[in-house]
Amino acid sequence: MEVSDKHIKLVVGVSKRTPGLAVCMSFQFPGIAACCLKQLMCNCTNGQMYMKGSEEACLAFALFEAVVEKLVKSPLEVSKSRVSSLSCRVIEDRLVISWSCQGTGSSLRKTCALAASVLQPHRFSGKFAENMRALTGKPGQRSDFNYAVRKAIDGLKKGIEITAVGKITTTNDKLKDILGVVSSKFSALAHDVPDAKSSNAPEHKSANIDSKVGHVKSNGAAAIAIADYIRSNSNGMGVDIENHGIVVHNPNWESKRKALKSLPKIKDYVDKKYAKLGDEFPSLFAYFGITQGFCHAGTAAKIIKSKQKPGELSTAINAAL
Repeated sequence: MEVSDKHIKLVVGVSKRTPGLAVCMSFQFPGIAACCLKQLMCNCTNGQMYMKGSEEACLAFALFEAVVEKLVKSPLEVSKSRVSSLSCRVIEDRLVISWSCQGTGSSLRKTCALAASVLQPHRFSGKFAENMRALTGKPGQRSDFNYAVRKAIDGLKKGIEITAVGKITTTNDKLKDILGVVSSKFSALAHDVPDAKSSNAPEHKSANIDSKVGHVKSNGAAAIAIADYIRSNSNGMGVDIENHGIVVHNPNWESKRKALKSLPKIKDYVDKKYAKLGDEFPSLFAYFGITQGFCHAGTAAKIIKSKQKPGELSTAINAAL
């Protein structure tokens, strides 16, 4: 099921085999340094991570922190929102915020509306400065903040995608009502973008790049399947999907890649893990992608609407490896 208005698209997939709803909200926010956002997420900053994309990451994390405060700040908020597994990622130049909640229309409406109400980039100059100090050692300039705000608001105005999948009973008319409530909360859409003179792109003298990782170029549904296959068959190698593909956090990835590139082995894995799900595979695969932080809302929606077939993924995995 799908409903949309001028700025927001809401897609819902139904599966009877999930415990509740997995919800994913995303919008274009290019330039975020995934490694910087990850450091802020795990609170392991050292004040020395100044690189291209630091400013965007600091604003992105400020937005996520605002959503956290609304949905899961304390037991009181959790009792009201019924939200769990709240996370933030950057995938394919989109800021992705996802969570799990009860499988009801009212829960979908409430959580999306609360998240939407705080996505106001221009209001987080203080949080931006705090994050910049933690990440880079300096609070950043006002022009740096304006630069990041301009990119975030521009992305919001290009369109927000929300995809929810799981155990829910609803109709298109009910989804239209939900969309109307959520749309009314996106006040950032009416905010003016800072002008170019007050938001020049910051200069970066250095870039810290982790060379102890492997990369696999892929995106969309194929990237979810590849990341799952690598993680499940590599004795615990850490796998993420970031801006432009899959990142494998292991210096021995290239040697492991050769062992994994076996079409019979890949087909056997897909048959065992995916084919048995039958007609519910698209919804369950989208649910998996959201809950594992492997996709943005647009990818999840495409999987649901295109009725993704398990057999199509074997060739994609083999080609990427």
